[in-house]
Amino acid sequence: MPDTSRRPFHLSISSVAILWLGLLLGVSFIATPAKFAAPTLTLPVALDVGRVTFSLFSKIEWVMAALLLLNVFIAKPSKTIAGATLIAGLIVLFQALYLLPMLDERMTAAIAGSPQPSSVHHAIYVWLEATKALLLATIAAMAILGAIRQPADPSASYRSRVTA
Repeated sequence: MPDTSRRPFHLSISSVAILWLGLLLGVSFIATPAKFAAPTLTLPVALDVGRVTFSLFSKIEWVMAALLLLNVFIAKPSKTIAGATLIAGLIVLFQALYLLPMLDERMTAAIAGSPQPSSVHHAIYVWLEATKALLLATIAAMAILGAIRQPADPSASYRSRVTA
């Protein structure tokens, strides 16, 4: 029999990672590009909606990161899952404390009619979103595998049945 004592935590880790990944894909890679493709939506309005959306999404990501980190702390999964979770959390921290305020300032200027010269901040944000998506997919897949993994020693389940 596989060790199922940590299975609920692995399933919780995978659930949080999958939910967070779905939100990330929906906000960053579907809704945002679609908004800018709408011909009747003016650029200032699209930027303002984007600012509000990403401000709210940043708060949601703080909650998702905290839930994921808490589950990882309790479950003590593989170092890969723990490391990927830590990196995803650090990305959220960097985006919230540095990139979002920088991009918000640029959007405020653009909405006011004074766009600033281009910068790499938006590209960095997009690359970090893609990295976070890959990390979350990895965390989810590895946590699911951790939940269903058989013991490494095939005789372990036999010994536990014999001694029970």
